[in-house]
This record gives sequence, structure tokens and C-alpha cells, in this order.
Amino acid sequence: MVQDYVQYNSGLDSIVKREGLMLPIGLDAKHSALVTKLNAQSGRAFEMAYLKHMAERHSNALALFESASMSDDPDVAAFARKGLSMLQEHQLLADDLRVVMGTRVANTR
Repeated sequence: MVQDYVQYNSGLDSIVKREGLMLPIGLDAKHSALVTKLNAQSGRAFEMAYLKHMAERHSNALALFESASMSDDPDVAAFARKGLSMLQEHQLLADDLRVVMGTRVANTR
């Protein structure tokens, strides 16, 4: 998953430069706290917390990317459509993993 995101996000550079934007270079306080919380857990507790977080984040990202895929900016729309495909694949993998693990993490979509 990490490799997918690194490769995918490299395509964002041209849009960011064209728009004169700057991407964050570190985590904000909310996400730093999440990393700390996850780092404090191990084993099944970590797996459950991580899967719950991933289900929520992927659901939110899918909604955002679905909206962006209809952008008037063709570069943004193309970037979002490509991302949608990857996010949907990751969501399916996470759903399968939760079934295998017997978790009941609610999908927020």
C-alpha cells in the first residue's frame, strides 16, 4: 500500500506546482497523536485499531476523490480517477482482511 501511495503521489507534483501550492512536509498534531496511539499498541489491539482507522480514512478519501474526479480541471479529474481505482482496490483488500480477522469495523460510507 505504501508503495502504491508513493508512486501515485508523485503525479501530484505537476498539479501542485501549476497551482502554486505547497504540500505539507510532516504530520499535523492530529495525525502525530494517531501515530503515537498506534505505536503504543501491539498485536491484535494494534491490528484492530489500524484496520478501523484505515476503513474510516479510505471511506472519506473515496468520497473526496469521487467529487474531484468530476473537476473542471482535466489534470485534477484524471489524478482523482486514477486515485479512485487505487483506493477502491485498497478498500477491498482491507475489507477482505477484516473478514479474515473476524473484525466488525463499520464502513463509514
